[in-house]
Amino acid sequence: MRHFWTRAVAWVLLGWTISYPLAISSVYATPVSITPTKSQGAVGFCTSYAAVAWIESEALNLGRSVDLSEEYLGLYRAFEALVYQLPALEFLAPNESRLAWKDQLLRNRIIRKIIASLATPPDGSNVIQILELAKRRGVIPERFFHIKYPLNLSPDLLPGKVIQRFILERLSTRQKISYFRTHPRAFERAYFDLFGQRLPTDSTLFVVDGKTYDPKTYLHDYLQVSIPNMGFVAFAPSNEDHIRYLVNSRLLRGHSVLMHFGTFADSSIVTRKAGVFSRLICPKLDCANPPFSHAVLITDIEFQGSRWDFLVKNSWFNDTGFDQNGAPVMDQTSGGFYKIQSDYLSMQTHQKWGIYVPVDEAGLILE
Repeated sequence: MRHFWTRAVAWVLLGWTISYPLAISSVYATPVSITPTKSQGAVGFCTSYAAVAWIESEALNLGRSVDLSEEYLGLYRAFEALVYQLPALEFLAPNESRLAWKDQLLRNRIIRKIIASLATPPDGSNVIQILELAKRRGVIPERFFHIKYPLNLSPDLLPGKVIQRFILERLSTRQKISYFRTHPRAFERAYFDLFGQRLPTDSTLFVVDGKTYDPKTYLHDYLQVSIPNMGFVAFAPSNEDHIRYLVNSRLLRGHSVLMHFGTFADSSIVTRKAGVFSRLICPKLDCANPPFSHAVLITDIEFQGSRWDFLVKNSWFNDTGFDQNGAPVMDQTSGGFYKIQSDYLSMQTHQKWGIYVPVDEAGLILE
């Protein structure tokens, strides 16, 4: 890789306006390899779904057609958050199990942080965290870990509730926490047994095409996908041209682009009918300051005069919106792609949105 503009990051941060030549098109025709859409269901694993979609796309570019488990990375992220908080929990915990301590745990900010790690934070920062997790833990085909959380699932079976019960029952005293801290594999097994199907660890072995892999060797040796360091380029009115240039240049090279943007709790209902995020959904909603962040994968961009739309692979539904070519859905399985219009994004003055691009160790954008 080489630098295409050594001061691009600095200019973005300073808010300078940069003009770039743009490839103008009126149809979605960029040859980006992508896998079919899937629904994240009732859990906030959009960053896992977007990151896995990006890894699958990169694998397709290398001739490997794969279907990876998003939940493997989503649940591992919560596990690492729990491990990180064990010392603080041990410090607070009583020597004996007490009902008052359990009540305190339910309100404890540490527990809330762990549960919150299962969803997307307001700044969407865990897109990078998920990719870094994949570097450390690898990835696994979904057929070896097939667990989903449909929208109609009982709330008691959702990961947040399951982990909360695990904390109350298995981490209720200092002695129990101390044991798990000094026996990390036992803690790993106890956590992984929570979900009804043994969650594969990063040392789990499985066979693909007659060869044995663990999740890390499967990523590096079988898929041969190298996950680069990613930097976040935040949107500002002064750098719209820069954002469009970065996205378009990546797409023209056959690479999809990760992004996050602001959305609303009920926007899935509003946009499901049309498959479009536009300012038209905002008369009754405050588009300038949406409360939630959603991660998706940009697979194409369309320029029409001063307006431009991203075509994105979404993780909500696969029976609505558009197909991967930007055409309206014609059946129950070909959809799940949505359009995000520039007028919708430009209204988000208080909610940062942006894209993720490869950077070098100094934070300079790579081409």
